[in-house]
Amino acid sequence: MKWIVGSALIVALLCASSAWMIQSRIASAASDHEPFVFRSFAVADDELVVHPADYSSRSNEYRLHVDPSNKDGSGEADYRMQRGVEVIWSVRLPMTLVDVTITDQGEIIGYSYSNGFEGMGPEEGDGDFRVVILNADGTPRLNESTVRRGSRFLHEAPNPKCLAMIVDQDNDRVIFRVEDPDVNRRAEKWWIYRISSGEKLQEVSPREKMLDSEHTRFLISAKPIAGTPLILLHWWRHEYPAPKTEDDSISGAKFTVVDEDAEVVWQIEYPRDYEGGGDETLADRLRDLIFENSAILESKDARQFELFVAADQQAVTYETQLKAGRWEVSRKNRRPMTLAEAFPRNRNVANPMPAPAFIMQPLERLDPIELQTNESAPAISRVFDFTVDEQNRIGWMREDENGQSVFVLVDEHGKNHLEIPVATEPTTAPDREFTWSSCVWISGERFVVTRSEYGSESKSEAWWVDIADRKAAPIEAFDCSFVEQLRAFSDRGFVILERTHYSSTITDALVGFDADGKRSWQVESHTGQDERALFSPDGIAVTTNDEVIVIDNVRHQLQWFDRQGKYLRQVNLDDAWGREANYPTDVLAFADGRILVHDFGGTPPYVVMDNDGSVISDLHPKFADDRKINDYDVVIAPNQDIWMSDHTAIYRLDKTGFVDRVLGPNPQDNPLTELSGSTVDRDGRIHVVDGRTASTHVFDASGRFLQTRVVPSEYYHGEIHFPCISVNDENESALCVETGRAATALIRFDEDGRPLNPVKLPRHSRQVRYQPGTNNQVEMLFDEVQIIGSDHQVRRIIRRRPDGRWFDYLDELAIASDGSFAVLCEGIVSIYDPDGEPLGMVPLPTAVRGYITIALSTTHVAAIGDGCFVVLDRQAKTIQRGELDAHIKDAQCHFLRDGSEILVVPRHGKSLPRYRISK
Repeated sequence: MKWIVGSALIVALLCASSAWMIQSRIASAASDHEPFVFRSFAVADDELVVHPADYSSRSNEYRLHVDPSNKDGSGEADYRMQRGVEVIWSVRLPMTLVDVTITDQGEIIGYSYSNGFEGMGPEEGDGDFRVVILNADGTPRLNESTVRRGSRFLHEAPNPKCLAMIVDQDNDRVIFRVEDPDVNRRAEKWWIYRISSGEKLQEVSPREKMLDSEHTRFLISAKPIAGTPLILLHWWRHEYPAPKTEDDSISGAKFTVVDEDAEVVWQIEYPRDYEGGGDETLADRLRDLIFENSAILESKDARQFELFVAADQQAVTYETQLKAGRWEVSRKNRRPMTLAEAFPRNRNVANPMPAPAFIMQPLERLDPIELQTNESAPAISRVFDFTVDEQNRIGWMREDENGQSVFVLVDEHGKNHLEIPVATEPTTAPDREFTWSSCVWISGERFVVTRSEYGSESKSEAWWVDIADRKAAPIEAFDCSFVEQLRAFSDRGFVILERTHYSSTITDALVGFDADGKRSWQVESHTGQDERALFSPDGIAVTTNDEVIVIDNVRHQLQWFDRQGKYLRQVNLDDAWGREANYPTDVLAFADGRILVHDFGGTPPYVVMDNDGSVISDLHPKFADDRKINDYDVVIAPNQDIWMSDHTAIYRLDKTGFVDRVLGPNPQDNPLTELSGSTVDRDGRIHVVDGRTASTHVFDASGRFLQTRVVPSEYYHGEIHFPCISVNDENESALCVETGRAATALIRFDEDGRPLNPVKLPRHSRQVRYQPGTNNQVEMLFDEVQIIGSDHQVRRIIRRRPDGRWFDYLDELAIASDGSFAVLCEGIVSIYDPDGEPLGMVPLPTAVRGYITIALSTTHVAAIGDGCFVVLDRQAKTIQRGELDAHIKDAQCHFLRDGSEILVVPRHGKSLPRYRISK
């Protein structure tokens, strides 16, 4: 076939770099802060997303721009070829080439997937894989397609798949490295073609050519050796010394040199090169660098190559020679080389933009705005993992206002408040995080509490809490990883669902402890097919006769074990219920032998069963107004009452599942307990959404309370996390709430707080904001932004950043007072005018991370994430830091008074910090 080359020019997209690797840039900062490291406009290599790209020949004489029509690389693409400054051809071709190389003669070599890499594009079936060579004038020299077939391995894309190309211009050949369809074997095939003719020369498997490939797992990279027909290969080597255990495995490198037929002419092995000298953290970092960059170093000398030997911290140079018709390889020299020298931070990255200049003086802090409510501080709050004893006393762990950990005990009416301090060892390491992972009544006046640390192979601590003595004492014999759940035995011992996190896996175990808190037995999880073994445990319960029940959320089954961990029996929930369980996550035991199973997201959410597995009844916990309970923790008391908590209050259910007692702030009174979403309207009124109830509380500019706007119960589906609320030019507010898996509704109120008809959107719009000065609204979906007119018609769809790269998952949407708007994606803020035309991009520092919120004015961008608060101008020329109180990690921010001030709305508390922007 032939393509007609047109003369129409494609508008150039201002790509920041053709590199597909994330690069950081460092700006100078004030001496009392760490230097800011900024995200790059370049993006990580992702075979699922094909961005617009620029390619050039080695001499830079020829340059090609490729602009895909689809994000996944399926279908057509626009091509523009330049020689020097002259555009020599421009055309739209029916395929999107990826991983393109341009030869010194202007030939274009690449490959494509007609239905995208995953085979999930607009075509039926999996599409085809195509290898292509274009002549310098854009006409095809090679256009060979292969029908793709689905993989027989789970989560694998259809075959064939190309791992990379090796373009060897000096020897007139190109090699397409085609992945082995057998993901366990990993013996890739090389499809070899002659560049000058497009003729296919052969298919070979370099691994199968090796005589001793037992420990050679897969090929990391391959590069031609200049001045020879040889190719240097870098292999991943992995070995299990006897006996075969994961802990004893060793990782290293194997290098081979092969000829035109992939026959090995030389090889060398470094079996432990990537072990990091026993330092697991260093080994993980080293392996990441090796997989990303390879240990083959750049070498400009003909017939030579250079390798990085990590264990020796050396660069070793080898020389090749042809003697008597045979190639020989010999070591020439070696030199010291550190890890930083082998893999410099700017490797493979081009043209970083200048970093914004750091303004030394932090933002001027003004008097805060205090939200004035009639609510007093509740006696019961911050309830995590509570318990109920035989006297119906309720206990839990929390931290007081001084950061001291205390055990709290109240009666069933929330009275007779008792607090017992629990002394913990202070830690100065900022990266260590702990949580109070369990609080359980054991018997009489004794409780047990545990504190677990997040992280790899972390440990937990435990204390006995004695109410009579009002003391908490460490359990010296306690030895356990992360405590997922703890349940008491009748003999004062207990059982724990233990979860151990490693760098690359997680293991579970059921562990029994005696009355002294010492491990006495354990049942480990296995990945095999044994139905009697633990597989995916997610919750445990202990019956009155000390049998342990484990719920498996993958197999949808209950398993019974005796007091010593011996397997007894099992019940399949799908069979017992006569339907498929949704996501069973917890099991609890009544004193009379009944069982309560929590099926997260299921209908019904709770099922009451007999001890033999037969269904007794359903349970739908809710308030009298039919509002759903946020049931984060559930406890069955010794008297068989069911108690639940949403971490803010504690609820008791009656026999029908309705709440009949509330300890703490009652959500039916719509208190303001968690500032989850917020906005400021053009008159300065502050609208704050309570995450627990989804009610909006409105305050004037001074913080004086005005009104509360309640979401109708039919639209309340539990706690609302970081909701989007917006106010239009008529002062009508709209709260964006999810109504299903792919549907959204706008809960609307007029200026006086009267409810308006909700608007159901026929799409999953994650954030919706009114656009000032227009009748439009801007909607943020998964990976695109839409401008919607007053007639509900889509006026514009934006799927790309201003530099032309595709959006990935969008995080946040902000709108300025002039109608311009910005979206946050992978730490880059993309800014558009009211019509959706691109204006520019602002990179955020990497210190702004985690859950990030942004605000936009006509001149500046503000961002908060993980306690870091920064303000940049919209041209990314300056950056200024705002000082937040230590307890503020997640917060929203809003520009006030024509953009001269910024208001910060933290998730907790009623005091809103306020700042002035430097001119």
